[in-house]
Amino acid sequence: RILGAMGSLYYRPSGGKFSGQLNYTYISPYSEDSTKIRIGDIAAHHINFSTNYSFDSNKLLGNLNIRGNYVSDRPVGVNTTQTSNPGLNNSQKYPAYLVFNGSLSLGIKSFENLRVQFTVNNLLNRNILDSQNSTYYHPGPRQANATESINGNVPFVPQRGRHFILKTVIQL
Repeated sequence: RILGAMGSLYYRPSGGKFSGQLNYTYISPYSEDSTKIRIGDIAAHHINFSTNYSFDSNKLLGNLNIRGNYVSDRPVGVNTTQTSNPGLNNSQKYPAYLVFNGSLSLGIKSFENLRVQFTVNNLLNRNILDSQNSTYYHPGPRQANATESINGNVPFVPQRGRHFILKTVIQL
């Protein structure tokens, strides 16, 4: 059983060019049995936010989007369900991160089912919450039940630095 809460706010004025979204999720990362031990490698807080600017000219339609993702610390090790996991650099946790992503979509009005989108993930090329280490981490592979892991430790996976995606979108 998982205990938590989620809330979302959306701002989209009618006829406006700007819109925004904010989402917050809280998860109580403690076991429900008599031990009430902290479940390892689970962030208690997630915040996602984005803003969009839509524009059009005589021939073009476009959208500029900026997104941010925050994930709080994920404790591991002693006093968690992952006692053998030392965390990043033996810190007993995987640190919080905040990263930004952005995209620009363009379409031609005469071909409204066709768009080109250019995306930049990890826009600032760093986790801006950690001045010592620009990389941020996600959990590595584990067994399906998430209680045991490879060699007793859930390894961490460094996430990619700034990278670019160019795609063509055709709506049928």
